[in-house]
Amino acid sequence: MRPPFKIEIAVIFVAIGLPMCQCRQPGQSALSTDPEVAQRQIEHLIPKGTRSEKAAETLKARGFNVSRASGNFAGETYASYLYGDLSGPGHPVKRRWQVAVILEDETASGYQVTTGLIGP
Repeated sequence: MRPPFKIEIAVIFVAIGLPMCQCRQPGQSALSTDPEVAQRQIEHLIPKGTRSEKAAETLKARGFNVSRASGNFAGETYASYLYGDLSGPGHPVKRRWQVAVILEDETASGYQVTTGLIGP
């Protein structure tokens, strides 16, 4: 005779627990939720003087969607920067990081990072 409800409890756990998993996607690094700390992490990954191509590859390898931009970012205006956008796992609310790697002569010369929550 089997104990009552063991299988039912396991099925409920799997049905509820798996969708709530906050596991990272492959390649995503754990950036801080604090923008200043996340900026230091980006500076460590992409030191000043890094060529724009290498900087873009580094961001893409960590799960960012990367594009080239100019103009405003986080209240500042830049002639040229790499824009990186990354949303972490979560449902219905996700963490989002937006990164600007400021470029001078096609090399990294500065950084701006914003982070926040997005959702319905």
